[in-house]
Amino acid sequence: MISESAYHRMVFGMLFCEWLIIWIPGAGFSGLAGNGFFSLGVDPLAWLPFVTGFPQWLTGHAWVCLLSDAFIAVGILVALISPMRSGWGKGMMLACLLWYLTITAYLGHRNFQTGIFLVWYPYIFAKQQSKQMAWEALRYFVLFFYFSAAVFKIWEGQWLQPQHMSNILKAQFIPYYLEGQSGLRLSVNQFLANRPGLGALLFNLSVLAELLPVLGFFTRRYDKLIGFGLIAFHLANWFLMDIAPIGQLSLLILFFIRKIPFQQPVSDEHKTHIL
Repeated sequence: MISESAYHRMVFGMLFCEWLIIWIPGAGFSGLAGNGFFSLGVDPLAWLPFVTGFPQWLTGHAWVCLLSDAFIAVGILVALISPMRSGWGKGMMLACLLWYLTITAYLGHRNFQTGIFLVWYPYIFAKQQSKQMAWEALRYFVLFFYFSAAVFKIWEGQWLQPQHMSNILKAQFIPYYLEGQSGLRLSVNQFLANRPGLGALLFNLSVLAELLPVLGFFTRRYDKLIGFGLIAFHLANWFLMDIAPIGQLSLLILFFIRKIPFQQPVSDEHKTHIL
């Protein structure tokens, strides 16, 4: 049986793998060095840092970008060793938030997951009770996030449109077709795009996976089922839709944690004093 502490280390182990997937292809801060273009979102959180000029200054200095990438990598490793280090968690949440805002602004595309900074939220507090409450708040936010996405699809009637998934599949892979690429994913894409009924079935299964979180509003009994369902949803999206779940998988592992462990053990001497 996997202990609760092991799940916390799995969170940061997955997060470290996700950061490597981000950094190695050049999507970290260092990959943005010297890039003066950015496109801001409508959310004040998305453009407020750029008003200060800090992201522009950071990406204008290659050595600062490299140090920032190293800081995030080392910070995740520190969290892997000691997840309850609250002071470190605050700095890491801010660093990952800054990276998320910078990469989405410079790419002009929101194809990155917010989980890479949200996952730190329960770990920024010093008191055990605060950690537990933060974990509960994050859990309910994630439940609402996915459930609302399913409700939107049902409300729009997309689940009743057999051609809907086929059209999405064709649109998602247009760049690959224009580049003349081939391979397993493109073969599967063509297969599903030409079979609307099968595509509609997969779409409805994805809606069902996003509906699963509604169970979590009433009980934690099915949290692991919700976690498995959402991870499977993201991995299928990655393969079929080329929508990478990088940054979100570590967040979903939180569904396998029932409580916040690492409470300081009470010594025998202290127990005797209490008694």
